[in-house]
Amino acid sequence: MLRSCLPLMLAVLVWSWPGPARAAGMQVQVPELNWVLVVPPGGAEVQVLDLGRQAITPLATLRNKARGAVVAVQVQRETRRVWVLGERGLDVHDAYGGRLLAHWKVPDGVRLERLDVTGRGRGLVSGGARSFEAVPGEAFLTPAVQPLSVARARQE
Repeated sequence: MLRSCLPLMLAVLVWSWPGPARAAGMQVQVPELNWVLVVPPGGAEVQVLDLGRQAITPLATLRNKARGAVVAVQVQRETRRVWVLGERGLDVHDAYGGRLLAHWKVPDGVRLERLDVTGRGRGLVSGGARSFEAVPGEAFLTPAVQPLSVARARQE
């Protein structure tokens, strides 16, 4: 019963969310963990929901005003961390409670469109022909040594 009502409940959640409707919103399913990550249309927050129990259980709301509107979301399953790419930054959050673990600013004049997180927790982002990497301890995303497509090919 719960599984059959889930799409309707998520649609109501996304539809009723306050904020501008610039984008279509986003829903990322993580079947291995029985999670769904929901971003409302044009939203800057990510809701992490656990579907593994008898009811839908909110785990966290991931917020950071410095990040801006959400562009992409990815879950690092091994560590239960959620990577969120926004218009102005990249964040890593703890999925259980939403604590912000790291933040990198996007360099001025760069528009990022894609996020890829390796199994070892290396965050790579790209926009157009430019690729950047999230280096621990740095305040800004750093130009990647190798393009995102080459890094992804080496993982596989």
